[in-house]
Amino acid sequence: MRQAPLGFREKYQFFLQPMPILVLAAVLVVVALIFVVSAPEKEVPLTLEELLVTKMSLAAEKNTYSLVVEESGPGYSLRFTGQVAEGNVYGNIAAYDLEIFSDQNKYFVRGEDLFEEWEEMGEAELGALSAVVHEPLELLETLLVAEDVVVEEGPRRMVDNVECQTYFVEVPPPELHLLTRFDNEDAQLNKLRLYLWYNEEDEFLYRMAVLLSVTVDDETVEINRIYNMHPDAPAIPQDVPNPDKDYLPI
Repeated sequence: MRQAPLGFREKYQFFLQPMPILVLAAVLVVVALIFVVSAPEKEVPLTLEELLVTKMSLAAEKNTYSLVVEESGPGYSLRFTGQVAEGNVYGNIAAYDLEIFSDQNKYFVRGEDLFEEWEEMGEAELGALSAVVHEPLELLETLLVAEDVVVEEGPRRMVDNVECQTYFVEVPPPELHLLTRFDNEDAQLNKLRLYLWYNEEDEFLYRMAVLLSVTVDDETVEINRIYNMHPDAPAIPQDVPNPDKDYLPI
C-alpha cells in the first residue's frame, strides 16, 4: 500500500525543531557581548612606588611641624632643632650658637659671637648649612620623581609612641647640590638610600633617614642624616628677616 506524501511541516520537521535553541543561543551571545562591552574595566592596582608617592604627597600637605635634623660624617656631627611653617624653616644649632632662618630657600644666620644681626648665609660663608637645614618633604618629593626608584615595604616601627609603616627607598644618585655642599665637579655621589617612617592614620611622615656614599678626592665617605618630625610646633619668632621687605635688590 503506497504511503501518502509527506506534508511541508512533516518533511522539514528535523530542521524546524532546533530553531528555538539556535535563537536562544544567539540571544545569549548578544547579551554576553553587551555585558562584556558595558562592564567597567578593572582598575590596575598602584605599584608600591606609585603608592608611596601618593602617601608622601598627603604628608606634604602638613606644612607646619617641628623638625630636628641630625647629621654625622667623618670627624663631625651637628644637630639642628627648629620648626617648619608654610615653607619657612627656623631653628638653631646650639653647639655653634647659631640661629638659622630660611624663607623660600633664602637663608639667613645670626649668632651672638659672630653676628648680632641677621646676615645672609652666603655672605657669612656658611652656605654649606643650607644642604642640611631645609624642608625634608620638599626634598623627598624631588627625589621620588626620578626614574628607576626602588621601594620596599619594611616592618612597622614605633616613633614617638606612634606606630609607623617603614619603607626602604633606593634612588638613582641625583645632583649632589640637592643633598650636600658639593657640586658634581667636586665630588661623586655613589649611592643614595632613604628610610621612611610613615603613619597612615595621621598621614604624616615622622622620620626620614638619608644615607649618602660620596667620593671626594678619591676618598669615599659615608654621611648619615636623620630628619625627625612631629605635627606639633611652636610659632616662628617675629624678629626673623623678611626678604621681600628688608633685602630688596638695589
